[in-house]
Amino acid sequence: MRLVFHNTAKDSCGRQARPLGCHPRLSDMDGYPVILYDGVCNLCNSTVDFVLRHDTTGRFRFAAFQSGAGQSLIRRCPTEQPLGRAIILVQAGECHTRSDAILGILRLLPGAWTLLGGLRLVPGPIRDWIYNLVSRNRYRWFGRRNICRMSLDGFEDRFVE
Repeated sequence: MRLVFHNTAKDSCGRQARPLGCHPRLSDMDGYPVILYDGVCNLCNSTVDFVLRHDTTGRFRFAAFQSGAGQSLIRRCPTEQPLGRAIILVQAGECHTRSDAILGILRLLPGAWTLLGGLRLVPGPIRDWIYNLVSRNRYRWFGRRNICRMSLDGFEDRFVE
């Protein structure tokens, strides 16, 4: 599927869409892991900032759940798979949710972050219980934005629209 935004179009957050060519298109994402995130969640946006700071190879791409690209990628995830509430990692045609998404992201970051992948030894139900607890309370604990962040200056090429 190819998503194209024209200069006069508005994104799902009601903001003016960027001109074609400023952001990669969904059809260009083959081979790149894409992090889907809640664009109004402060914790989720801080996670995106963390990955941008530490992903020195430029491996990851990002799409807010609220964007057209985010919605399209979510639809590609199997419906029988329970989706995470805050972060989803789409990689090699697979959707990784909840704690698996977080550990998958850490595993793909360069440097010492890969060592945290050892947390996979903790049983999934325990990891997901903690993930779900934080996810359910993320707005209360970390706050919420009034505007959905769809990109970040200097990193426009890493955000999918």
